[in-house]
Formats: sequence, C-alpha cells, structure tokens
Amino acid sequence: MSLIEMILKIAEENSAKRVLRVFVRVGELSGVVVDSLVFAFDALKEGDDRVKDTELVVERVPVRYRCGDCGRVFEVGPPFFAECPHCGGMGCEMVSGEELDLVNLEMEV
Repeated sequence: MSLIEMILKIAEENSAKRVLRVFVRVGELSGVVVDSLVFAFDALKEGDDRVKDTELVVERVPVRYRCGDCGRVFEVGPPFFAECPHCGGMGCEMVSGEELDLVNLEMEV
C-alpha cells in the first residue's frame, strides 16, 4: 500500500494523468516475496484510475559483498556466507541484496 501511496504522490506532484510503469529493485535478502508484491500491487492499484493499468517492473538484486582484503565484489547465493572466493578473506561488507527501492516511474502528463 505504501508503494501505491508513493506513486500517487509523485503522480500528483507531476500533474500526471496516468502512471504507465513503475520500476522497483528488490534485494534477495530484503524480505520481500516478489510474487506477493506483484499480487498485492495488482489488487491495490484498482482503486485509482491513475494507476489501474500500471505495469510493475521488478528487478531482482542479488546479494553482493566487497572483500575488505582484495577489494573485489562478488555474488553469493544461499546460505549467503561471505567468504571471498578470490582471496579467502573474511572481512567482507554487503553492498547489495537488502534493498527495496522505487527506481523510476513512467507517467503520462
């Protein structure tokens, strides 16, 4: 619901007649189930003519770490253990995978 509210606020601020597409990034560790997000978005958008035909475009973001020893960035999958595959370093910092970001809107003004 808060995503719809943000979209409507941006549409209003830009005097948009309709929102055509919404682009979001969802990190693998964000706690968001993408299918549930899409289902809820589709159900909730029906309440306003400005968003009833809006397409939700989701970019899934993998978990990535930067090694504190060698500086390389690498992706990991479950169980998301952060040992550098290049040098074996353990001092790694997560650089992506927890985000839930509204990236862009395409609107008809």
